[in-house]
Amino acid sequence: MRILIDTNIIIDLVQNREPHSDNASRIINSCVKNENIGYIWLIHFQIYSLF
Repeated sequence: MRILIDTNIIIDLVQNREPHSDNASRIINSCVKNENIGYIWLIHFQIYSLF
């Protein structure tokens, strides 16, 4: 299966953000074990407040 990995999944894993860190770890580990093919979404849109 091909999986699109959002920036937030990487941040969840690195910063160990609960309750999402366990699922993020499963996703990344499945790609490392070649059970899935992971694509990392590198474009991150920033929303700025004008006020």
